[in-house]
Amino acid sequence: MPTLPDAHVAQLAESCVQTMGDIFWDYNDLRDAPLEYTEPRRAAVEAVAATLHEFAASLESSPIYTISLRLEYREILNRVGDTANGQRFLSALIEEAAWTDRGARVVLQLAKDYGTNILRNALALAEAMEIEDGEAGL
Repeated sequence: MPTLPDAHVAQLAESCVQTMGDIFWDYNDLRDAPLEYTEPRRAAVEAVAATLHEFAASLESSPIYTISLRLEYREILNRVGDTANGQRFLSALIEEAAWTDRGARVVLQLAKDYGTNILRNALALAEAMEIEDGEAGL
């Protein structure tokens, strides 16, 4: 089942717990860890993260174009800069999104040439025609 990337969920969970303020009991690692108590802030972050994963999974509308895929590319773009025209972006697509050099270049060029309006329609048509991997062999 697809979900949001773990790093994104962890950041959201941490932010959520941070806004709770100082509501956690005074956990003392030396005293409480041997008793197998979990540090309350960590337990809260883990609980929030699990809930966010469940929530994200419920929002997924298509296994082909998921919100997690969109967030993955946004995170890559944010890390390498605001423009997707440099070698750093292509390298990130290859290293982080598991594209080949050729595939990364083609995907980037398609995005630049056609944008979301045309590609959204092409995706819907490919899905209707049950074309998962096209003739280009990427």
